[in-house]
Amino acid sequence: MAEVVDKRINDKFTNNIRELNRFISNDKRIEKVIVPFGDGMSVCRKV
Repeated sequence: MAEVVDKRINDKFTNNIRELNRFISNDKRIEKVIVPFGDGMSVCRKV
């Protein structure tokens, strides 16, 4: 179930999730938490 962390999986959907996670991680205007079930669920809010 952890497709996002498996570097061998490179379909468009998985890569889009990786890109979103990188964006959220680098944006200091956003508070974020990744809830650890399955591939994880990002919960964030703009501050």
